[in-house]
Amino acid sequence: MLSVFLIALREGVEAALAAGMILVCLSRTGRAHLAGYAWGGAASAVALSLVATIALERFQIGKERRDSKIAKASSYASYDR
Repeated sequence: MLSVFLIALREGVEAALAAGMILVCLSRTGRAHLAGYAWGGAASAVALSLVATIALERFQIGKERRDSKIAKASSYASYDR
């Protein structure tokens, strides 16, 4: 669970850096009035990510594959050589 948190944290920091660079670029080139569109794009990306997460959890997409990997790993662990 910690690894998932760390990956999400890293991706969030990376997205914040990208958004910051876009906003700085807009302000330095005299197009600060377009910053609203950048924030709108960031909000849309967050909303789409939440919708995809909810859909994947609700319909349990990918759960069978994950469960089969866990079963396979446990069968390897119980194998005596």
